[in-house]
Amino acid sequence: MIDGTWTIVQSKKKEDKPTVRETRLQIEIYISGECYNVFLKDHNVNKFMNIKRLTSLTPIKRHITAITNLSEWLQYKSLLAPTLNDPYYQVAEQSDGTIEDHSFSHEQTKAIKIAVNMFDDIQERFFLIDGPTSISKSKTVAHVVGHLLKKLDGDKEILICAPSNTAHYELMKKILDYFNQINQTIQGKIQK
Repeated sequence: MIDGTWTIVQSKKKEDKPTVRETRLQIEIYISGECYNVFLKDHNVNKFMNIKRLTSLTPIKRHITAITNLSEWLQYKSLLAPTLNDPYYQVAEQSDGTIEDHSFSHEQTKAIKIAVNMFDDIQERFFLIDGPTSISKSKTVAHVVGHLLKKLDGDKEILICAPSNTAHYELMKKILDYFNQINQTIQGKIQK
């Protein structure tokens, strides 16, 4: 960990008078021992070090675009002002009893069945998996996607949303794990 007082100079153009601020800053950098020795040799608390924060404007652009285009979506009123009798949020009446997986709780199995039934129903619906940490939401969503992809035709799509890129990558990893598990099960049955 590097701990020290740093001077931050902010200037939009070189000819502008820069704004200078002094602040106490701690930076933690995880590197190998060899890199650490080189870093300490070239940078210490008494030297200036240029730091650039790299970020992407893509998520911000996506949020603004989504908000701008929301009124074009037929179900936007259901999302912004839902009611108890809104068919968009009602459970589909069909029943699919083919979903059996002993690694899921009763509630997770029920969520998968509801999602599959909603997909088969003619009424467009909204499906959301939410809950506290460590209840296998990603695994449940992966199984939902696995079951729905079998039924996907040319005019239907699955939109998977997550609150961050990291959460999205974790979700995609679980989906790939699901398909690897299915492939291993099929290979095992073929070899028998």
